[in-house]
Amino acid sequence: MSQIRTLRGLSQAIRARRKALGWSQDTLAQKAGVSRWWISEFETDHPRAEVFLVLKVLDALGLALEVPVLEDRVSDALHRDRAPQRENVDLDRHLEEYGRQA
Repeated sequence: MSQIRTLRGLSQAIRARRKALGWSQDTLAQKAGVSRWWISEFETDHPRAEVFLVLKVLDALGLALEVPVLEDRVSDALHRDRAPQRENVDLDRHLEEYGRQA
């Protein structure tokens, strides 16, 4: 498995896979649901690549993008994204305690 560290590396890998399958840019564009112009621009190192479209192209070519992560970082990220759990609050009890303190 090759490690890709740049957008240029990704575009070269996509181009190589397309050619290995014997597909034209038009064929890949149709299978991925993007324009042939976009494929051409991407394969020639177009600096602004929309990630969603890149993922569609990878899927059409049968390629996957893998991002290795540490389990504790994933767990931490999931916990940060969750809404905090709220417990039921007994307002009457709190008001009574407040009244006793006054």
